[in-house]
Amino acid sequence: MALVTRIALLSTFALTSCGQSSEQAAAVAAFESFQDALFAGNKSAVRRLLTRESQPVLAHMPWDHVQSQQRLEPHGCEYENGRYHVLLRDPNHGNRESRYIVVRESSAWRVDLIESTRWNRVETDLPGPPERLVPRELTQLEIDEITASEASLSR
Repeated sequence: MALVTRIALLSTFALTSCGQSSEQAAAVAAFESFQDALFAGNKSAVRRLLTRESQPVLAHMPWDHVQSQQRLEPHGCEYENGRYHVLLRDPNHGNRESRYIVVRESSAWRVDLIESTRWNRVETDLPGPPERLVPRELTQLEIDEITASEASLSR
């Protein structure tokens, strides 16, 4: 049995013994399998572990960057609205908390990257001065153009 598989099984048993349900443990194990496939560069295994909606993301996956990172560390799992939220620490970003969403799809546990992105996005400032919109009155020319456009639409 591969070391990575043993680690995934041990973490699944540890989470189950810490009061998590077998479904929560299965969701964590699915995420661990997803990470195993990512770090192995096994694109077909990653595809099988993703929701249908998430599979197009693989075409844009930065494989080299992903594989140069440390693994995310699961430390819990929560159930909410038909989805399991696998709670993680990211050692690549100062142990920042994150979560990946795991759902049941076609009788298998799959990672939903689209929904996970909603929970993990980080806003960054762009270089340069911030954009600022300042309200102003419309000019007569702009009012005339709007009026003409509305008149043509109502015909």
